[in-house]
Amino acid sequence: MGRYLIQRVLSIIPTLLAMTLITFAVMHAIPGSPFDPSTRGGNDLPPEVIARIEASYGLDRPLPLQYLSFIGGALRGDFGYSFASRSRTVAELLGETFPISLHLGLMAFALALALGIPLGILAAARQGGMVDHLVRLLTMLGIAMPSFVISVLLILLFALVLRVLPAASVHWEDPRAWLLPTASLALGPLAIFARYTRAAMLDELSSDYVRTARAKGLRESSILYGHVLKAALMPVITVAGPIFASIATGSFLVETIFSVPGMGRFFVSSIFAKDYPVIMALVLIYGMFLAFSNLVVDALYTVADPRAQGAIFSAKGGA
Repeated sequence: MGRYLIQRVLSIIPTLLAMTLITFAVMHAIPGSPFDPSTRGGNDLPPEVIARIEASYGLDRPLPLQYLSFIGGALRGDFGYSFASRSRTVAELLGETFPISLHLGLMAFALALALGIPLGILAAARQGGMVDHLVRLLTMLGIAMPSFVISVLLILLFALVLRVLPAASVHWEDPRAWLLPTASLALGPLAIFARYTRAAMLDELSSDYVRTARAKGLRESSILYGHVLKAALMPVITVAGPIFASIATGSFLVETIFSVPGMGRFFVSSIFAKDYPVIMALVLIYGMFLAFSNLVVDALYTVADPRAQGAIFSAKGGA
């Protein structure tokens, strides 16, 4: 187990390097300087002044040296100063925005799990009935509708028509400001969890061991929750890791629509301002979050089904 985890952690390093290298190359392939007057957030300065500012940030050096400088700083936890907020370091800005995105993501993830899995179980237990059709319709809508459409509909209903919740979440300390962005962010994952749970439950319910359990006279609730659910959770665990990584690091659209002062909205403004250090740091954090979420998924496999431990280790060469 220990050897396998070390191998997995080491395998994350080239993935992260590839992500940062591609992001770095794409950023510098875009014409224009972050300090050019035509760039959003840039200053209207003479070219010679812009050249001196670029030199002070090391942008006059060859690109390979700039990339190696970023990697060296990242290893020390130093991402430098933001181009757009020049008096502040990237670490300071991330320290303000990342907790908000993580808070929002955790609430949405918990809501999606708390409702999605029971809905999937309910639909499987009532296969072909009214409840099953209703759950399938809701999951289809949840998957098909983009989060920005859901956000707009929720704002129209609860902020403009009913006037019970604020449309914007600028004052994040107010718990009422959490509700609409959390619901917008949770609906898609909720639908995915419900659909995976329903499909996995139906597969398990048609298995021989379920027929044997029914023949022995076991109660249906004991079969569902004591035997079927545990096996059916495996596909849900598989998709839970990437979903958690994607919503816990900030949703660009949802945070922008609701004016949530989190990392997603921060990332959008950084792209417009060509704030290279911030963009690179955010991509690196997302990659690390995704990689370690997958590690947690593998660990949960062994908890949900100990038989999976040997399969995972042998398949990935870690036994």
